[in-house]
Formats: sequence, C-alpha cells, structure tokens
Amino acid sequence: MWTFMPGIYLRYPIGSKLNITADVLLGFTSTRTPTISVAVEDGGVEDGSFIQQSCTANAFGYSAAIGASYKLCSRFAVTLKANYLSCTPDFYMDNINRPVNVGRLVTEYNEPINVLSFSLGVAYMLGKK
Repeated sequence: MWTFMPGIYLRYPIGSKLNITADVLLGFTSTRTPTISVAVEDGGVEDGSFIQQSCTANAFGYSAAIGASYKLCSRFAVTLKANYLSCTPDFYMDNINRPVNVGRLVTEYNEPINVLSFSLGVAYMLGKK
C-alpha cells in the first residue's frame, strides 16, 4: 500500500522539553494484493490448483495520529506516536486455470483496511539550536 495524504500537523509545547503532536490527513491510497496459488483438495483427492492474480485498487483514505516528543539535548529527541489509517479499496480479481468449480470463487473484495500502528523513535532536529 502507498498513500498520498496531505493534511494538518499540530505541535504544542508543554514546558521546555516536551511537545505533544497531532495530525489529520486526507487523500489517496493505492493497495495491491499478492498473487495467490490455491490447491484444491476434496476428500483426500487433489483436484488441481488455480491462481488468483494480483490486483490493484485505489481509494480515498484518511489518517489521524497523536504523539509526544521529549527533547534530550539541543538536537535529539525521543518520540512516541500512535497512528490510525483507514481506506476501503474495491478489488476486482481474476482467477486463472480454475480446473473445477468447487469452493468459494472470489472475484471482488470490498472491505475496509484499518491500520493502528505505534512507533517509538529518535529524532534529529535540523536548523537553529
């Protein structure tokens, strides 16, 4: 998945060393599925295999984050951030070499993708001290 999401970023100082940060982003997401090879077996008898081709879907997405940074010295800070991202791409999939019509045939997938991530890092600050 890749995204292009411009938005608003807020940094609020609390004291001389601690900052609270937040951002809200809206924009475009592009998501790609893997190619999946499916082996079909019924009652211990192998019925062949087929391939679900990789596909790409684009969708509107949004992201929101909140974090904190603590300044260790003039150039370095420790950062902690929680980020939430959501989008709902509509995939259309091709299945090739499907030998028998058993099991569930998936040709479309339209479910939300929601991601909650946390990061802990070290930041190096450029510019004036």
